[in-house]
Amino acid sequence: MEGLLAYNLSSINYQTNTGGNVPLGHQRQFPSGLSFGTNNSLRYADRTLDETSYMVWANNSGGSSVAYLNITVVEELANISYNPSTVTIVRGYTMANVSASNTGGDVVSWGITPALPSGLSFDNGTIYGRPLSNMSATTFTIYANNSGGSATATLTLTINEPTPNIDYSPDNYTMTNGTSYTITPTLLGQTGNITSILGAGTASAHGACTYGNLLIFGTNDWRMWAFNTSLPTSTSNPYVLATNVSISSCTHRIVHNGTMYFQASTNSTGIELWKSDGTTAGTSMVKDIVSGTSSSSPSSFFVFNDEVHFSSRYTSSGVEIWKTNGTSSGTVKATNSGCYVSNCNFHSVIEYNGSFYGGGHWNNNGREVLMYNSSGLSLLVDLSPGQRFNIPRMTNPSNFVVHDGWLWFLTGGNPQNWKRLLPVPSNGTAAAGTTSFGLDTGKYGLELFNDELYFSRSANGKGYELWKTDGTTSGTVMVKDVYTGGNSALDYGLLVCSHRPMITFTSLRRLERRTLTTVFGEPMEPPPARSWSNLALLLPQRHQCRDR
Repeated sequence: MEGLLAYNLSSINYQTNTGGNVPLGHQRQFPSGLSFGTNNSLRYADRTLDETSYMVWANNSGGSSVAYLNITVVEELANISYNPSTVTIVRGYTMANVSASNTGGDVVSWGITPALPSGLSFDNGTIYGRPLSNMSATTFTIYANNSGGSATATLTLTINEPTPNIDYSPDNYTMTNGTSYTITPTLLGQTGNITSILGAGTASAHGACTYGNLLIFGTNDWRMWAFNTSLPTSTSNPYVLATNVSISSCTHRIVHNGTMYFQASTNSTGIELWKSDGTTAGTSMVKDIVSGTSSSSPSSFFVFNDEVHFSSRYTSSGVEIWKTNGTSSGTVKATNSGCYVSNCNFHSVIEYNGSFYGGGHWNNNGREVLMYNSSGLSLLVDLSPGQRFNIPRMTNPSNFVVHDGWLWFLTGGNPQNWKRLLPVPSNGTAAAGTTSFGLDTGKYGLELFNDELYFSRSANGKGYELWKTDGTTSGTVMVKDVYTGGNSALDYGLLVCSHRPMITFTSLRRLERRTLTTVFGEPMEPPPARSWSNLALLLPQRHQCRDR
């Protein structure tokens, strides 16, 4: 017989007796607060207890009878809430901490889903930080866990665009009757033209990227700058973050806990790991991983176990995953890599089901899907095994999207120029036996919108048009024949981009961006269950999302 107790229980009576009236006894001492009641039942418990076995016996003149009882005392379930439960904050500004209140049992661990947007962090039930992107109203579920179970609360968070800041100078005007005037406001906090920010005759700027309300960029005189877009241009805005350093682009970077990590080089070092908090004092090289002018070339940044991880190809014969806490001593190799050939790499990293997935070249398997977790970097599955003319057959995965408990990606294998859309199930393991069927090849792009995946494709005598899928063959349909006939509406090389509450793409029909707002106004039903092998669309590789 087993019993599970928590705080504030009145009693548990497991006494079952088919014989005479007897007093009960027990073998070992009960924990504090747990005792037999007057009716020989168990009463109360004021502390936790791992599962413990007790022997209970009943004695009378006829002899003794024995029974066994297993008792576990767990924590009282937490009772958490957020007040207010709906919060609106502004992009680029540090938010006021939002913390949970708890009127129940102690919380051992916390969790939140979905993941918070870039710039925000979650710790011990508190959401804090400075958001780096806009976000429509999104409901987050917070979990408070202890031995008694999990308590939940919800918080709806909205991140708005900063309010425009305009000014008129001068403030007072004297006008003459019958004379026309033009009074133009000044929009403060705008970057304008990079040349005008730096001033005429200065060095050329390049590699601009946003970091909160800062615009970070480099110049060809080996200086790194920051421009505060919330302030007007002045002698101190923009300002120099570092000298004798080259930052060529912001492709390989990440912002974590208010610090931007990126790759940069100097005259005496190669391309190495740098960091910046937006100040001159807080901008420096983290570590010269490969000493001298050779480069470690940190790239493919992601956060795992609250530490920044990144890929490095040049610290060994293959690819390595490193991690950093922002200090030189805390920048170390995370795990040994099993990839040993010079072509090894890891890119397009996305978090899914507790692990990180991306494309990469793996030993003699070619470019396939790789997986990283606490066990290290490994090959998930070789979807294109074998060789052709002594060259590995390759899946060439790209455009990873997490949707409906699956990891989706486009492929482009050889020898055929096949482009497929394939799912990986929620347990993170790839199933064998995938079957591609002969649909016409698609174009560029894979975008999640309104719980469905959108892409471009040419089929059924049509040109490259906008298509969507709910994850089934029957649910894969053309949204609209924008450019009727065999012509293509979608410009090659341009990605379908979602901007709630609509999706936009570039159309060749009038050489302009077209928005199909009426097409996407209908609610989408949840996609049906699917297996690994029931979908294999021939689609091409995706390029970077951009608007015109």
